[in-house]
Amino acid sequence: KVAAPLDNQLSASDLLKEFCENYAQFFLVNRELFRILMTFMIHTDNLNFSDEISRKLIKETNLQTDIIERIFLHGIEKGEFSSGIDLKRDRMALWGLLNGIVSLHLFTGNEATRTERILSTIHAGLNVFLMGLKTRS
Repeated sequence: KVAAPLDNQLSASDLLKEFCENYAQFFLVNRELFRILMTFMIHTDNLNFSDEISRKLIKETNLQTDIIERIFLHGIEKGEFSSGIDLKRDRMALWGLLNGIVSLHLFTGNEATRTERILSTIHAGLNVFLMGLKTRS
């Protein structure tokens, strides 16, 4: 599990950065689990997973996207993010950004620089994403 309780003392931007870093770090250690998760998301009907395993994967995915949404709500409540954001769409956009970046780098390139490449790309993508959350009306 990647989930952690929200620290309401932090800004929503800092919470999102912390969440994204924890998520990436978790899968840097559990690469095969990431491959299974991505395969499940792409080929749900073609896998021979039991109903119980499928439910657990869906539950864990929903838990992570719910955390993102809670962070967005925290940002709206604190006036950090625009109240005009679309919570469902934007949480899935961030989820896609995060998984896409991890997918690009997790199994390729120099092992010694993998963590730095993933985290720096996540930070760059998240900074652009955060600008949109803050400026939307």
